[in-house]
Amino acid sequence: MFSMHNIAIVGQPNSGKSTIFNLLTGMNQTVGNWPGVTVEKKEGRVKLGDADAKLTDLPGVYGLTPLTMDEKVTRNYLLNENPDLIINVLDGSAMERSLYLSVQLLFLKMPVIFFINMSDIAEKKNISIDTKRLGELLGERVLFGSGKTEKGIKELKSEISEMLESKKSVSDNINIEQENTVFRKINTIAQILDSNENLKRFKYFYSLKLLEKDEEIENIAKKGLGRKTYAEVKEIAESTETSKGSFSTADWLYSISRGISGEVVTKGRLSHISLTEELDNIFLSRYFSLPIFFLAFFMIFFITFNFGGVINNLIELLLHSISLFVSRNISIKFISDFLTIGVIGGVGSVVSLIPYIFIMFFLLQILEDTGYMARIVFVMDRYMHKIGLHGKSFIPVVLGFGCSVPAVMAARTLETRSDRLKTILLIPFIPCSARLTVIILLGGAVFGASAPIFTFTLFLISILMAVVSGLIFSRFLSKEKSEGLIMDLPDYKTPNIKHLLLNSYFKVEDFLKRAGTLIFIISIIIFFASYFPIGNKGGLIDYMGHFISPLFKPLGFDIGMTVSLITGFFAKESVVSTLSVLYNSDSLTGYISNHWSVLDGFTYLLFMMIYIPCIATAVVIKQETKSWKFLLGLVTYSVILAYGISFLSRSLLSLFL
Repeated sequence: MFSMHNIAIVGQPNSGKSTIFNLLTGMNQTVGNWPGVTVEKKEGRVKLGDADAKLTDLPGVYGLTPLTMDEKVTRNYLLNENPDLIINVLDGSAMERSLYLSVQLLFLKMPVIFFINMSDIAEKKNISIDTKRLGELLGERVLFGSGKTEKGIKELKSEISEMLESKKSVSDNINIEQENTVFRKINTIAQILDSNENLKRFKYFYSLKLLEKDEEIENIAKKGLGRKTYAEVKEIAESTETSKGSFSTADWLYSISRGISGEVVTKGRLSHISLTEELDNIFLSRYFSLPIFFLAFFMIFFITFNFGGVINNLIELLLHSISLFVSRNISIKFISDFLTIGVIGGVGSVVSLIPYIFIMFFLLQILEDTGYMARIVFVMDRYMHKIGLHGKSFIPVVLGFGCSVPAVMAARTLETRSDRLKTILLIPFIPCSARLTVIILLGGAVFGASAPIFTFTLFLISILMAVVSGLIFSRFLSKEKSEGLIMDLPDYKTPNIKHLLLNSYFKVEDFLKRAGTLIFIISIIIFFASYFPIGNKGGLIDYMGHFISPLFKPLGFDIGMTVSLITGFFAKESVVSTLSVLYNSDSLTGYISNHWSVLDGFTYLLFMMIYIPCIATAVVIKQETKSWKFLLGLVTYSVILAYGISFLSRSLLSLFL
């Protein structure tokens, strides 16, 4: 039986790895999550003549020590899945840093193709790389190209085919300095590990990690070697320590990457200030950085509203025509209502969100690919400290604009428990993509031409609530000393349009798989609950709505608004389907624009921006904090805050509207 080859693509963040992945696989890819975690998993098929190979885009990592979830996922895949080939994508404009990961890959003793990306940027910076000499030093094939211009992609495919067909064996030796004390220790430990069948496959890599006191590898070695032999290995490893402890190994790896880079990279003198330096003088300025940040997000709202609204109007027109056709040709009222309200309404509520999701993620990806998103993290460092949080906390916060679940999990990379807890409790107040798309859809209906201004105001209030909450949490949670933020700022780049479109397409596909089915099911359940047991004039929803709605009467919420907030706990996007079914309308935006006042709409959307996170986020918060107290406290606090701020805002706005 034919066995498909497995290829792993590995690289550091901002190396252009995902762009290379998209160029190799095109539309032949799937997006999901790695088992047990919410780190994104991308797989695709790359056509190699008459055969195909499976290509896995591993998370971007700086090294193979599992300090973060991304590094853990990447290392576990390489060790457990045993790919036939590794493609290591390097940033040609930052070779010394990129080679730190490359050197570690050599210890795995797997076939590797080193693809030096961003050749266009390297040339602009007057950097030349001797790929032939680099190949000799690494003992593997080295290619040079650019994901942006697609230079070298054809050669990369040819090299992949050649290496898979030749089944090239990997030398048992490692092509790096072997007279160093650290390497001699690695070699000594590797000889001991070679006697065990389960350890010999990765003996060099395990030896390297044992010197680093890698807990996971120590447990593997202890289990495989037995107490006596493991004690011998432990003694060798500990004798390698310097005053810096396990960091001596990292220093050695950096010295190797620095030495290789120094031998193969030539940097010419630039006669002018680079574009990156000129732009950073503006974007990182004390006076302009924050206004530019808010302007960027306002433009995302503005563009998403204007372009998404046009497409959504066409979708609603089509759905209205279909509903009209069904209602005219099916005489049995229950069946007609089920199809027009339950099915078409449910499908419509899902489809109506697609243009907004596509456009919003397209624009957010532009910020990411240009290198601006990294600057946002750097700029916000000083402000995060002012509210009692570490600068690194803003990295999970930025992830929160996409989805709260991976954002909460990303908080585990923070050094202290206090920082982790404060960040986790803060994230639910960051407007995720699900909330933003609902706000954009409903806001466009209720606010009309003023929608960008009103919804951006909602966004700012939500951010303000996050800041206030951060200050409150900092007062009640213990303070631990945290280190400063050190990060690498990539050069500014022109985004690859193909990568932008593919990324947005797969975000929409992920939405349809993850939330689309749930939203449709909820809309069907809401339809039956509103229809039975006493027909379409009452039903269970009517009873539930009348029971709960008095609590929300001071906020001006009707039964539809109240019930939708409950279903929104399961998935924020289901708010749209719930309103569509309960309002019995095939044009939800049309109904809202005619029946909601600006005051009602603003109060409702503000409440939805602040109140409890979705059930998936709640589950992850419980897992990460290991505390029901924190979760229940957060839910209670968020509901009280949402109610109080919404009531206050309604009272103030009523004086002017």
